[in-house]
Amino acid sequence: MSAQLLDIATAARAGAKTWKRGRTTWDEVCSWAAEPRDGGKDGPGYVLGKLSSPRRTKETIVSRGVLTLDADHLTPATRDALLVRVRALGCAVVVHSTYRSTPQAPRLRLLVLASRPVTPEEYRALVRWLMEQLGADHPGPHA
Repeated sequence: MSAQLLDIATAARAGAKTWKRGRTTWDEVCSWAAEPRDGGKDGPGYVLGKLSSPRRTKETIVSRGVLTLDADHLTPATRDALLVRVRALGCAVVVHSTYRSTPQAPRLRLLVLASRPVTPEEYRALVRWLMEQLGADHPGPHA
């Protein structure tokens, strides 16, 4: 779908002190997002963006190439309605369940490919816009 290189930072645990910085493609993101992961709530972590240092903090995130939103308080009906809205966006998006998702209380993560790396300020504005498009009562930005 996209050969655009994306910055990524990964760690063995989401709460890790140091993160490994690298590059990936959207196709690779789609592949690993489709595979079920184990590791619990504090399993492997990722940020689809560029960090200025190996420490992951709000201050070290320089840019992001993918918008990440979590939809945690869903029912099967609201999940289905959200997925209809996501398809209507007409953009490159991956939707996968999160670790705590259950059939009765689905939890989803949405990864939306940006056309270019965006600054933290642009990221926040784009997430707000995306939330409006999807219905503000559903997703919230993933920290």
